[in-house]
Amino acid sequence: MMLGMRVPALPPSAVSVKPERSSLWPQRLAALGAVLFIYVAACCTPSYYIVTSQGEHVTWWGFGVLLTGWTGVFVGQFAWFSNFFLLFGAIGILCRLWITSAVMALLAVALAMDTFTLFGKVLPADEGDVNHMQVVALGFGFYIWLASMAALLLAALWLKMADAKARRIALYAQFDSPP
Repeated sequence: MMLGMRVPALPPSAVSVKPERSSLWPQRLAALGAVLFIYVAACCTPSYYIVTSQGEHVTWWGFGVLLTGWTGVFVGQFAWFSNFFLLFGAIGILCRLWITSAVMALLAVALAMDTFTLFGKVLPADEGDVNHMQVVALGFGFYIWLASMAALLLAALWLKMADAKARRIALYAQFDSPP
């Protein structure tokens, strides 16, 4: 701005005008529906391939991991707790907290990466620590689970942009309409 130039002031009626918040309910529900669909798909596919101390090959499905994953805390495995960040992110979408949802999705992905520390660990297979098991490969369900977190992140960012656009349109419509 050049010296001596005056910036025109907005009329008092324009300063007090605030755009209406858009609800985006159909978009929010569609985004959460997609995240839920991906998450359920992860529960219905193999997540871990395990070899027991008896040499038996076992496949753990996502739903089984969802039910028993909390016990990983006893062996220093915390990836299962990223499900809570995923849940909080979904609640954030419902409450129009786009940035909070995106941060929750990023935290979920970061905590889920703890799964990779399972390789090379000998894990107890029973409560008496008589039998042991070892994760030899991650199944497709693990990667679908990560995709559900990425979908939540993308949904939060997309909804933030859609909300900003709807608010901009509402603001311009208020100024363009005759008094």
